[in-house]
Amino acid sequence: MKSMALFSPRQKIILILASALYAISTDNPHLMGGYFIFMVALFLTAGVGGRKKQVWLAAIVLTLWGTIFSQSLFYAKMPRTILFSLISKDTLFIGAFTGGLNFYKEGIEYGFIQAMRFGITLTCGLLVCFTTESKDILRAAIRLKVPYSLSFMVSIGLRFIPLIVAETKTVISAQRMRGFSPMQSGLIKPVKTARTVLLPILVNSIRRSSMLSLSVESRHFGRKQAFYLPREKKENIFINIALFCLGLLIITMGIIKMLYFLYLSSFLYFPELRAIYSLAEKYI
Repeated sequence: MKSMALFSPRQKIILILASALYAISTDNPHLMGGYFIFMVALFLTAGVGGRKKQVWLAAIVLTLWGTIFSQSLFYAKMPRTILFSLISKDTLFIGAFTGGLNFYKEGIEYGFIQAMRFGITLTCGLLVCFTTESKDILRAAIRLKVPYSLSFMVSIGLRFIPLIVAETKTVISAQRMRGFSPMQSGLIKPVKTARTVLLPILVNSIRRSSMLSLSVESRHFGRKQAFYLPREKKENIFINIALFCLGLLIITMGIIKMLYFLYLSSFLYFPELRAIYSLAEKYI
């Protein structure tokens, strides 16, 4: 059975919120890496199509590599341990101007944590988008008491993402049939490339937006009215328990980190909480 088939749309929204909060609730690389592996396993077993997996893989690789590389190269905190130098500070002109470019061990560790934050939220968000219809997200958000206007705009935004991607492919294919080469023009005339490709996409997006606005206004969008919500299937009780436990874990980590922050800021200190401070410093 596909893993995301066990989740209802409402549980998926809660999973996104919990994953985002988890990503900012801990700085432990083991906890971050473990949750990221869990999200990857959930994605790979969700039955997502091959093309969508390629999009996810490309986004993940570029995000992780870029974050770790940039943080390891431009890490500014102390202490710093140089693993190797890309440009020595003794290098003529460039070395004196930049002060040297080095890869730092602490920067790689810090970059890994930040990369896991992006990886968790990106994987979870794409997973829900790829496995959930926009109308289901709208209905689930309304059930969670999210304002109807906000829920509607989010669902429409998610619906427009694949439309824009498909529109981009259509425009590029049409331009190539007319003898246009994006890479060749891009290297010589980047402004021409952007205008040739982006202008038709922008025009079509504006046209779709205008038609959508007329459609929703004709249906009295924004006025108080009854919204049809079909009965949902019974939610998996084990998923609810797992999400509840995850929520408790996030709240606990948040409270512990807040107490530790107040202690470091010399704003609030309780001797009885020394074990909590030690737990936050070593494991959270």
